[in-house]
Amino acid sequence: MEIYLENTQDKDLCNLIKWGLDEIVFPSTTKLEQFLKNEGLTIPPRPTNRLNQLIPGQVSKIRASDDEVISAFVLAIEAAVNVHVRGLVVSLVIVRQYLNRVGY
Repeated sequence: MEIYLENTQDKDLCNLIKWGLDEIVFPSTTKLEQFLKNEGLTIPPRPTNRLNQLIPGQVSKIRASDDEVISAFVLAIEAAVNVHVRGLVVSLVIVRQYLNRVGY
Protein backbone atom coordinates (compact mmCIF):
# COMPACT_ATOMS: atom_id res chain seq x y z
CA MET A 1 0.00 0.00 0.00
CA GLU A 2 2.92 2.28 0.63
CA ILE A 3 3.94 1.89 -3.01
CA TYR A 4 0.45 2.91 -4.12
CA LEU A 5 0.61 5.89 -1.77
CA GLU A 6 3.86 6.96 -3.38
CA ASN A 7 2.36 6.66 -6.85
CA THR A 8 -0.80 8.71 -6.48
CA GLN A 9 -1.15 12.45 -6.74
CA ASP A 10 -4.84 12.55 -5.77
CA LYS A 11 -5.27 13.89 -2.22
CA ASP A 12 -8.51 11.97 -1.57
CA LEU A 13 -6.92 8.73 -2.74
CA CYS A 14 -3.88 9.43 -0.53
CA ASN A 15 -6.18 9.94 2.45
CA LEU A 16 -8.03 6.70 1.66
CA ILE A 17 -4.77 4.75 1.44
CA LYS A 18 -3.46 6.25 4.69
CA TRP A 19 -6.76 5.40 6.38
CA GLY A 20 -6.52 1.83 5.06
CA LEU A 21 -3.00 1.48 6.40
CA ASP A 22 -3.82 2.93 9.83
CA GLU A 23 -7.26 1.40 10.36
CA ILE A 24 -7.07 -1.96 8.56
CA VAL A 25 -3.59 -3.12 7.60
CA PHE A 26 -1.57 -2.27 10.71
CA PRO A 27 -4.20 -3.42 13.28
CA SER A 28 -4.86 -6.65 11.34
CA THR A 29 -1.14 -7.34 11.08
CA THR A 30 -0.71 -6.75 14.80
CA LYS A 31 -3.59 -9.12 15.65
CA LEU A 32 -2.19 -11.79 13.34
CA GLU A 33 1.29 -11.45 14.82
CA GLN A 34 -0.11 -11.73 18.34
CA PHE A 35 -2.12 -14.83 17.42
CA LEU A 36 0.93 -16.49 15.90
CA LYS A 37 3.06 -15.60 18.93
CA ASN A 38 0.41 -17.10 21.21
CA GLU A 39 0.63 -20.29 19.14
CA GLY A 40 4.39 -20.40 19.76
CA LEU A 41 5.51 -19.33 16.29
CA THR A 42 8.42 -16.98 15.73
CA ILE A 43 7.42 -13.82 13.91
CA PRO A 44 9.96 -12.29 11.52
CA PRO A 45 10.51 -8.55 11.92
CA ARG A 46 8.36 -6.24 9.84
CA PRO A 47 10.04 -4.56 6.91
CA THR A 48 11.14 -1.02 7.55
CA ASN A 49 8.73 1.75 6.65
CA ARG A 50 9.82 3.15 3.32
CA LEU A 51 7.22 5.87 3.00
CA ASN A 52 8.56 8.86 1.08
CA GLN A 53 11.75 6.93 0.22
CA LEU A 54 11.84 6.15 -3.47
CA ILE A 55 14.00 3.31 -4.74
CA PRO A 56 17.15 4.74 -6.32
CA GLY A 57 17.71 4.44 -10.06
CA GLN A 58 15.32 3.95 -12.92
CA VAL A 59 12.72 2.01 -10.92
CA SER A 60 11.72 5.15 -9.02
CA LYS A 61 10.83 6.83 -12.33
CA ILE A 62 8.16 4.21 -13.08
CA ARG A 63 4.84 5.53 -11.81
CA ALA A 64 1.36 4.07 -11.73
CA SER A 65 -1.51 6.33 -12.69
CA ASP A 66 -4.31 7.08 -10.23
CA ASP A 67 -6.59 4.89 -12.37
CA GLU A 68 -4.18 1.96 -12.01
CA VAL A 69 -4.00 2.47 -8.24
CA ILE A 70 -7.80 2.58 -7.98
CA SER A 71 -8.09 -0.55 -10.13
CA ALA A 72 -5.71 -2.39 -7.81
CA PHE A 73 -7.78 -1.35 -4.80
CA VAL A 74 -11.05 -2.40 -6.41
CA LEU A 75 -9.54 -5.82 -7.11
CA ALA A 76 -8.29 -6.08 -3.51
CA ILE A 77 -11.70 -5.10 -2.14
CA GLU A 78 -13.41 -7.67 -4.37
CA ALA A 79 -11.02 -10.36 -3.13
CA ALA A 80 -11.58 -9.35 0.51
CA VAL A 81 -15.37 -9.45 0.11
CA ASN A 82 -15.10 -12.87 -1.56
CA VAL A 83 -12.98 -14.25 1.30
CA HIS A 84 -15.35 -12.87 3.95
CA VAL A 85 -18.44 -14.22 2.19
CA ARG A 86 -16.82 -17.65 1.87
CA GLY A 87 -15.94 -17.58 5.56
CA LEU A 88 -19.52 -16.66 6.45
CA VAL A 89 -20.94 -19.46 4.28
CA VAL A 90 -18.59 -22.04 5.79
CA SER A 91 -19.52 -20.83 9.29
CA LEU A 92 -23.22 -21.12 8.52
CA VAL A 93 -22.76 -24.66 7.19
CA ILE A 94 -20.87 -25.67 10.33
CA VAL A 95 -23.53 -24.14 12.58
CA ARG A 96 -26.29 -25.89 10.61
CA GLN A 97 -24.49 -29.24 10.90
CA TYR A 98 -24.04 -28.74 14.63
CA LEU A 99 -27.71 -27.82 15.12
CA ASN A 100 -28.77 -30.90 13.16
CA ARG A 101 -26.53 -33.09 15.30
CA VAL A 102 -27.96 -31.82 18.58
CA GLY A 103 -31.50 -32.08 17.23
CA TYR A 104 -32.31 -28.40 17.22
